[in-house]
Amino acid sequence: MRLQLFGVPLVWAGEQPLSLPVGKPLALLCYLAATAPRPATRSALSALLWEDQDPQHLRQALYTLRRAGVQLEGQAQLRYTGRSDLAELRAALDAGTCTPEQLEPPFLEGLERVAAPGFLGWLEEQRQHWAGRQRALLARQFGHAEPEPRETGAVPVLPDRWLGWALSVWGEPDPEALSHLLYGDARSALEVASRLALVPAEALKEPVPEVAGVLLHARAARLLQGKGAAPERIAQHFLRAQDGASAVPHLLASARAMLGTQPQQARAQALRALWASDSAAHRLEALFVLEQHAEQTRQDVWQQLWLSELEQLAFQTQDDDVLLRLALVQAQRRQRAGRPEAAAEAARTALDIARRLGRMESAQEAQLLLGAYALGAGRLDEAAHRLRPLLRASAPLVQLRARLNLGTVYALQGRRVQSVEHHERALTLARQLGHRPATAAALNNLAGSYEQLARYADAARMAREAYQLAALQQDRAVQITALLNLAEFHRYAGAYGPCWNTVQEALDLVGPDTPAELHSALLARLGLLELRFGRRAAARSLLDEALQLARQAGTPRPQLIAQMQLALLRLPSAAARQELEQVGERFRTHGYGLLADLTELHAVHQDPEATPERLLAVARQHRQHAHPHLAWLAAVQQLRATGEGRAAVRRGLQRFQFAEAPEVLAWLGERPQARALRLEQASGLPPRQRRAFLETPLESVSSSVSGAAFASV
Repeated sequence: MRLQLFGVPLVWAGEQPLSLPVGKPLALLCYLAATAPRPATRSALSALLWEDQDPQHLRQALYTLRRAGVQLEGQAQLRYTGRSDLAELRAALDAGTCTPEQLEPPFLEGLERVAAPGFLGWLEEQRQHWAGRQRALLARQFGHAEPEPRETGAVPVLPDRWLGWALSVWGEPDPEALSHLLYGDARSALEVASRLALVPAEALKEPVPEVAGVLLHARAARLLQGKGAAPERIAQHFLRAQDGASAVPHLLASARAMLGTQPQQARAQALRALWASDSAAHRLEALFVLEQHAEQTRQDVWQQLWLSELEQLAFQTQDDDVLLRLALVQAQRRQRAGRPEAAAEAARTALDIARRLGRMESAQEAQLLLGAYALGAGRLDEAAHRLRPLLRASAPLVQLRARLNLGTVYALQGRRVQSVEHHERALTLARQLGHRPATAAALNNLAGSYEQLARYADAARMAREAYQLAALQQDRAVQITALLNLAEFHRYAGAYGPCWNTVQEALDLVGPDTPAELHSALLARLGLLELRFGRRAAARSLLDEALQLARQAGTPRPQLIAQMQLALLRLPSAAARQELEQVGERFRTHGYGLLADLTELHAVHQDPEATPERLLAVARQHRQHAHPHLAWLAAVQQLRATGEGRAAVRRGLQRFQFAEAPEVLAWLGERPQARALRLEQASGLPPRQRRAFLETPLESVSSSVSGAAFASV
């Protein structure tokens, strides 16, 4: 067993990644691996991860890890004894062979969301330590001297929060006055503050203690403001001092800062600002924050409400800057809601305003949205034309998204090397920016690109990493995409049990907010599996439903894939052959070169009445195809047409155990090996599917069309 701690945490059992639980069980495992070989007591682990230190929490976490296949040694003291990339890095550092690039992925990426102050303090300390080690290596690499930090495994003790607050508020701290104030005794606090000349003595004549306390809060707010303290603390004192106008800018600043890490607190701060301000500018800013919160938390009803309020207020003010920002937000939201035409209209409006105002960054954001629209509409050349200039955009996030989408364009065009290059560079940039959703999308897309280069082990690793990171971020769409890719890698190897289970796991994640295109892809994959098992009626029902969902999505790619798969189901009829030709032509019209090749090859491969001339013509066209599966299918067709090329077919079977291997082996006269492989492929399937699959004659050369799923950005 080997644990990956740099980047998204992953556990490998040999070459296979384990499905790990997220949250505190994963944090527990990573902490023990990072501090190995030193053991940790159960009480210390409970204190680290659970504030109430209830030992039942730890027992449950250990049970969860055991169910996932992770074993820890010890009873009273626990120890991780497996391998880890951290131990290997330490060895490389001792040997002087470690490079700065090895320390580039963030330490325990995504675990900063674990709600455990002790663990988060330790995690921050470790990240600072490894960042220091990387800086030292870079300094040494460039000839500068910088002392390397010493590693420590101690859990930091948090300072007393009250004392830290007191010292930051008062020029001459007086804990007695603050203590009275914190416990609501404004008059006692005021008496102490007056004695120290912090407030005028006249304040003591006020009949109501709350009014007197207002003065103390106003004093605290001004002091904090002068010291550059956190905006939420300043705003809190201004509100208690009944000075809402002064509080609003600080409320908005704290709301913006909290959106990524504390969304509920961000919403509360923005609502306070909305209620406390009469300024149109402040109300607009609060509404933008509230809309963004609703987008993050997928609260569609609230999002529509905030957008409606924004539109009304923006058109009342007729401020071009506000209208530009609103148009960009509308384009992004409409794109996510599956309204591509409306999204493109808003993006064009934003582009016009941005050009008129000379706002280069906003114009680039609008171009990015229009490029994504062209990609979804299947106009790949137009998408590439819009996206290429954005690789030099001034905003790093625009560069990142442009590179991700351009990599997807190249993958769909069959330009696999360029696709991998762009997705690898996008992954590096996403990690440098600390952008978790883009990191998950880059991992997912890179998995799809690696699959097209037959780098199946790398593809599976990337897809599993994407799934883990998306689970930490609670991003179901990226989780489903990652599972779709994993299912595809299993299917390529004929591992139908794991493939079926992975698709079912993805279907369990489908909800009302799942994009129709993604839901369609899941049902299509399940339909293809049923077809593979000989259950044609079940396959037709699933593929019909997939086609209906694809039409709802309004984008051509899922519709064409579903139409092509239904046509394959109807072979060898003449109508099915004609429809496949039309689908292939439409794939080429949209620029989906790889899918067009797949359609042509599978249309011939699955047609028992294909003539030798037709087989040979298609085989010659695709015999040198860069995609290994397509090249092998072309070799099989050449063998069927001419009887030549048996050695090439066998080499393909030895290198890649393709799904069609049992039928091809039976056709080559090796029926015992074909039956054994068919039994192996059926392992792990549900009884009904397994029985139907084993009863399907080996002579029926059946296949399915592949296509890794790419995450939209």
